[in-house]
Amino acid sequence: MVDVEPLFKSLRPDYERHAATKDVNLFVGWDYMQDLVKQVEALVIKLRRERAEWEEEVKRLKRENPGKWFRADRPPRELPGSTDEESVTIHQGAIALFFLTGCRASEILGIKEKKEVPVYKGKRKKKLVKTIVTEEWLIKPLRATNFRLDLDPRYVYVEGCPVLKRYKKVDYDVVRTSEPDHVAPSHSALWHFDREERVFERRKWMTKRLFCYRTFYFRKDEPLVPYLLKLIDLRKNEESLLPGKYYYWYWFMRQLDPMKEKYGARVRWKWIYPHWFRAQRVSQLAVDYDLSLHEISQWGEWKSIEVVNAYVGLTGVIKQKMDRGRPQFSP
Repeated sequence: MVDVEPLFKSLRPDYERHAATKDVNLFVGWDYMQDLVKQVEALVIKLRRERAEWEEEVKRLKRENPGKWFRADRPPRELPGSTDEESVTIHQGAIALFFLTGCRASEILGIKEKKEVPVYKGKRKKKLVKTIVTEEWLIKPLRATNFRLDLDPRYVYVEGCPVLKRYKKVDYDVVRTSEPDHVAPSHSALWHFDREERVFERRKWMTKRLFCYRTFYFRKDEPLVPYLLKLIDLRKNEESLLPGKYYYWYWFMRQLDPMKEKYGARVRWKWIYPHWFRAQRVSQLAVDYDLSLHEISQWGEWKSIEVVNAYVGLTGVIKQKMDRGRPQFSP
């Protein structure tokens, strides 16, 4: 099989493949999550200052070199938010949003689809003049209106949250190869060897995307909820609850300090990344609320118990439950 890792790294130098199931084997703790949110304020202010200094430097070069072309350094990223306070609210709210909902990044940020719209002219509109490329929402992002705070005084309800990776099989092609090296070991069970024609063959399914949505809730007294409520209040009239695309939030979370020196063995990961919060949330549901795999699967609309089991880090959960209910054995 083709290794796509070098391709991703060539397109995105800061890209690194992660496996949340390997990084997370137990909920890291609310103290860690709160420290993570608190360090966002200093980081946001630092990054905004770097951007402002770069802009001032560019203005100075333009004043000193009027009408001349010059090469400026690569600009620091521009953070969303018109003020420091707004930017801090957005980024702290993003951490809370990713964790509390347990959603994939694309389920929060939405997915846009490019469409080519032909433009014709003439009396009968037969002459093609140009083609305009537009972007439309294929999956709409989460908005403030998806969060209902008035249904229950103890819970925050999230309605109409998209669920991705849902497909329906519609047809299939038969793929054949005479080279056994082309059969990946992980997919070997899918292949059948035709003894008459001496070839390997398998079905390659053609699928259709299903648009599914879920409604779920979480407690209002969880420590990160105040940061989410501030974000909802700030962005209540916007098209999406979070601005920016996936790669921006991947980059920003990479700037966070994983605090390995402070928390020691509890930190098994090198970086913080969006899907890490999804695995932490699932593990937290098992540890704090003692939910079973089936109950967690129902909460998050997972179709496979094996996926939930991988996220939960069942070994760590069992150990913590044993410690919590440890009987006093006599020596």
